[in-house]
Amino acid sequence: MSLELALASFLIKRDGIRIILENEEKFSDADIHERWLDNRLRTKRFEENKKYFKEKHRYLYEIFEGIVDNFQATRNKIVHFHFNFADADLYDLKFEVTYVLIHVVSKLIFEDDTDLLSNMSSLLSDEVFLRLVKFPPYVYNVEKLASENSRRVLGCPICHQRTFSDSELKCFACGYDDPFADLITCRECDVRAVIYDHLNIDINKSVPALCLNCGERCVAFNCAECELLSTGSDYMDCEFCKSP
Repeated sequence: MSLELALASFLIKRDGIRIILENEEKFSDADIHERWLDNRLRTKRFEENKKYFKEKHRYLYEIFEGIVDNFQATRNKIVHFHFNFADADLYDLKFEVTYVLIHVVSKLIFEDDTDLLSNMSSLLSDEVFLRLVKFPPYVYNVEKLASENSRRVLGCPICHQRTFSDSELKCFACGYDDPFADLITCRECDVRAVIYDHLNIDINKSVPALCLNCGERCVAFNCAECELLSTGSDYMDCEFCKSP
């Protein structure tokens, strides 16, 4: 249903509402509006809209031609109770459904898939979106997106998925971001991945810190001797001025 509505939405935006109507030549704009308000507006079948879409917007149709056809065939079998799912079929279907949602439906509605997070959060309720963030097929796709915008993809301190960009300092799954945050090197794994309470570090002897790469919990502090930012465990031993 979402796929069919998204396609109708795309065609209306690009080519006008008459493209998807049956007997559109019979109605004035006022008639169309009145019938829409009264739920009497008859539209063409999905196959007719898809055929027109294929002919007039071939450049976009080619991007997801195969996945739409396969998904539609599976959907038809489900609706008519003709499909006996094996476990592997169900697993594959989860990935197909998620792909259709985040790439096809989202692309048709927003005509842009660069801001996947914003698109998904606006399409879904808060409750469903939070469930999606923990859904492995969704995380799988988001991890690939995060890797394209990161030097290294790290674990998110909020949703705990490995979808946090060390370059943009935001999570591509749940949306957590802090443009003023800073990362420092972890003593445990030697990766620049430790996030800390940067708002309060100047007024505290030390603040809690967490490595988003290996998960090590530590503290961050400004060394009183060398004035460099460092990390430690439950005690403060500067890795710079007190190293051997």
